Amino acid sequence: QVETMIRNLKDAIWEKDAPNKVAQTRLTNRHQRPNIEQCRDEPAHRLIEEVTEIEDTVRQLETKLEQSEQRQRELQSTRLALEKEISVKKTSVSIDRDRCLRERTCFPATNHLSGYRTAPFGLEQT
Repeated sequence: QVETMIRNLKDAIWEKDAPNKVAQTRLTNRHQRPNIEQCRDEPAHRLIEEVTEIEDTVRQLETKLEQSEQRQRELQSTRLALEKEISVKKTSVSIDRDRCLRERTCFPATNHLSGYRTAPFGLEQT
């Protein structure tokens, strides 16, 4: 899900690039007209607003992209830590099963150590 969001944010930033270039070019052409007075009329204000709006949107998308990438790094780090912990636990279980189980069979049962005696097979205690 995070990977999808990152991909979508990168696509959205890329899609804003062309409109930004068009607006920037129009604004630059408007300010560099030869032999014409530079005026601040309604179209000029609209172009400035458009460029500002696109740049703000791109900045917001880049901020969200950075946050998403940071979240992805955190998730990957957590995953690696969990995988390491699982590996350690598997090793512990393996050691317990393979090495310690044989040793435990040599020790008397807990009931016997606690003082409870069991009757020999076939005889009942009275």
